[in-house]
Order: sequence, then C-alpha cells, then structure tokens
Amino acid sequence: MVTKEAPLSRRDILKVLGLLGLSSGDLVAMPGCGVYEAEQGAPFEPWDFPGRETVPERVAARAALLASSPHNTQPWAIGILPTTLELRARFDRNLGAMDSLRREMHIGLGCALENMVIA
Repeated sequence: MVTKEAPLSRRDILKVLGLLGLSSGDLVAMPGCGVYEAEQGAPFEPWDFPGRETVPERVAARAALLASSPHNTQPWAIGILPTTLELRARFDRNLGAMDSLRREMHIGLGCALENMVIA
C-alpha cells in the first residue's frame, strides 16, 4: 500500500519563508557594518571640529553646520563676506504646511547662530 505524504500546509510554508527572511536580512546587513570604523571616515568629518580650519569665519560656518535643525532640513545659508558673516533663512527649505508660522525654522536659525557665537 502506497501512502501519500501530506502536502505542506500554508502555515508551514509561511514559517519557512519567515525564517528565511529573518536570516537573509542579517546576511544583507552584515557587509555594511564594516564600511567605516566607529566615528571615522568622510561622513564624520564635520564632527572633527574645528578640523584644519584656521580662518575664524570658516570655523564659525562649520559650527553652524552642526546645529540642530527642524527635520534635518538646515533651512539656512551662510555668507562669508570680507567684513561680516551673514546667516540667512532659506525659505525653499522650510517645512511648508507642517511649519506654517515658520516657528521651527526660526528655532533652527537660532541654533545655528548660537553655534556660531560659541565657536
């Protein structure tokens, strides 16, 4: 007498696919872990403050780069002129309806200005 094996149930197939998905996710993420050593490399250069800069205006501009900004938009532009530094709002980088009164933009400008003053 020939016995037939029961086919895999839908639940068994989903279990196998779930385990494969979990294990393959780790394998895909692992190569990316070795790209940069901790806190080194080009993405971390702005945090090497003040770095190799010696011009006070450029040191202040680098400090403004590290300031907190609303939703990481950095809605400002810095102008380095012969006698002054200009910190200007960039309205093309505002949050639109999310910040209709420009409150968060002004807070971000204040953070950039304070970083420039501290530097």
